[in-house]
Amino acid sequence: MKIFIHLVDLVGPQNACIGLGQQLIRRGHSVYFLINGDFANKFSRFSKKFIILPLETPRLEAEKNAVELNAENFSESGLFGPISPIMKVKKMFGSEFIQGLGRNADFYESQIKAYIQQEKPDVIMVDAQLMSPCLMNSSIPWVYIFCCNPLGLFCDLPLPPFSSGLPIDADPKEWSEFRKILHKDYFDKVVEMYATGTLLSWDTFIRDDPEPFELPNELKSKMKPGDKLIFLSMGSMGSCNIKLMRTLIAILAKTPHFYIVSKGMLHDQYELANNMWGEAYVRQIKIIPMVDLIIFHGGNNTLTETFYFGKPMIILPLFFDQFDNAQRVHEKGFGIRLNIDSFTEKDLLDAIETLLNDQTLKDRLIEAKNRINQSQSLSHACERIERIVQANQKLD
Repeated sequence: MKIFIHLVDLVGPQNACIGLGQQLIRRGHSVYFLINGDFANKFSRFSKKFIILPLETPRLEAEKNAVELNAENFSESGLFGPISPIMKVKKMFGSEFIQGLGRNADFYESQIKAYIQQEKPDVIMVDAQLMSPCLMNSSIPWVYIFCCNPLGLFCDLPLPPFSSGLPIDADPKEWSEFRKILHKDYFDKVVEMYATGTLLSWDTFIRDDPEPFELPNELKSKMKPGDKLIFLSMGSMGSCNIKLMRTLIAILAKTPHFYIVSKGMLHDQYELANNMWGEAYVRQIKIIPMVDLIIFHGGNNTLTETFYFGKPMIILPLFFDQFDNAQRVHEKGFGIRLNIDSFTEKDLLDAIETLLNDQTLKDRLIEAKNRINQSQSLSHACERIERIVQANQKLD
């Protein structure tokens, strides 16, 4: 089969879809990624068999790539600020961050249409908040991929509203208040609701990294048997919050533990402590298995990878579904949620020691890891895609 995968210009969904694409390649299919050309090299590194169909963007500042523009727009919109989840929802829709994604989607339309006419794919897979009309209006079957917290798929149910971070046992009035604003300022403007049958979990949509990774000697040489290694990653957007990164670095420098840090594209604007090593972008999928604890922003991609490898976690959510991920992990006892605008040095240090010394939690995480590894959800997803194409061919 010839499969198109079109993705939004965000790092997390890309990583999940790379894992799906690799599995489809193994099953003998041809996988074409329709992506912002800025990401072409990243995708090619994970499989030489990926076929990249680059999409040009309405580049407002030619010297900046997609991640740089997203981070700059995110920061200028005030979304890094110490404001509540509901205020972030209000700011999000009218922000330059969202408007920029919308401009790109509009600019991609004619390019995607041309690629469809040129290549004639058997099926099109899409991860995007704004669906391309030419995809939905073509006669080619399409599959929607949702790489966010599953709460975003449900509406007006006895569940906390999407991106609220509210607990499952919160006052329903809080849910109702948040949901009204969420619908008015977000869903009513950008989302069409679709009902489906059985949903497939993407908890094993984990990409394979073909390149080897070894702990750098500059960090490894300082470590003794029994020392703990911790991974810090605040995501492509969060790592651009320099004030937050410097705060975290200063606190973690006071511990006896060692750290691998994903520094992000502003890596040259802050220094790491002596008990740390990091680079602009690190080999996360290789690093997570070798560490004892993950401190991160709650992004869905890192969350699933952390569970996949059975690691305890501290989550400091920044926006969107990260609040939901952090709250659910906290409620289920798989980690600890801290709020970036109110956590103290003691909060973070106590959380680290609590999780590193909780053997019961480690055992539970190993059980979860084994269940996820045995679930075969990635293979099941591929089978579903194949059945969709087969059913469409019968109609023809």
